[in-house]
Amino acid sequence: MNKITRSISAILLSLILMLASSLIYVNAAEDELVLDGKISYKVGDTVTYDLCLQTPEGVVGAQMYVYYDPSYLSIKTDSVESPGFKAATINPKLDGEIILIWSNAANPADFTEKEKMLTAEFEVLKEGKTNITYGIQEMYPIDLTYLKEQTITVDYSSNGTIVKEDNTPIVDTNPDHIDEFQGQFPNYEDGKGENNPNVEDERTIVTSPNKVNEPADNNVDNNANVATNAQGQALETDAAGNYLDENGNKLSTDANGNYVDKDGNIYPGTSQNNPDIVPIVIIIAVVLAAIAIVVIIVLRSRGGDDKYKHSEKSADQTDDDNDSKE
Repeated sequence: MNKITRSISAILLSLILMLASSLIYVNAAEDELVLDGKISYKVGDTVTYDLCLQTPEGVVGAQMYVYYDPSYLSIKTDSVESPGFKAATINPKLDGEIILIWSNAANPADFTEKEKMLTAEFEVLKEGKTNITYGIQEMYPIDLTYLKEQTITVDYSSNGTIVKEDNTPIVDTNPDHIDEFQGQFPNYEDGKGENNPNVEDERTIVTSPNKVNEPADNNVDNNANVATNAQGQALETDAAGNYLDENGNKLSTDANGNYVDKDGNIYPGTSQNNPDIVPIVIIIAVVLAAIAIVVIIVLRSRGGDDKYKHSEKSADQTDDDNDSKE
């Protein structure tokens, strides 16, 4: 009987311990943020996100975006930089978005060894699950097309210590974000280029349903409008010819053909229509010919009057001479 009692007591004690450990685990999990489905952080931890690139091609231009949820992560704006793209223009002060723009045709960026394209630190605000994602609009070598052999990875650090390296970063699939970043660069989900060795035959490219990955059209449309700022100055464009607002965001067009930013603000446009010069030349020639004809008629008329007056004067003079002789 005592043996049975001891066995039951041992079983009950084991169950109590298992239940207690489960409760401890649940409480711990409730205080954690799972990032990108790969790593857990405590509320208050500092997350360092290093987006890296390795490619044998020299890079002469890039435009890329990183997205995050500001309800889970608070960005430390002073930490955002690009060791690989020196002197890049970076805007980390947008709501849940970082934009990087860089170009230097004279001195291509060297990523033959793995290097950080962008690094940023965040503070964990609350527990739950969230992602940091990215999208590349343009990243081109000397021929100004797009990189065809590259490996894009991400390293995660916690409070200054690297905890996961060489992970495949997540390409953003939010349709609004894809519309923003999609250009001629193909964003493969595996982070590799089309000429990389040992890649799967069938891979997914993240694309917008409203766009396709096509080379930029470098032919100037003479019938297009040039987007301008409030001072009437033409806005800058990216490598694909898209107009950018003062913060580097790509403008779109509304149903009326107006350039608008993502908040719906309209940017004025200056017409660049080049009229057909041939009709204008013909009109000018006709007008000049008409003026010439009028001038000739007037001059001839004046000349006839002068001749008539001269003849009349000569006749009067002859009469006077005859009178004198008599």
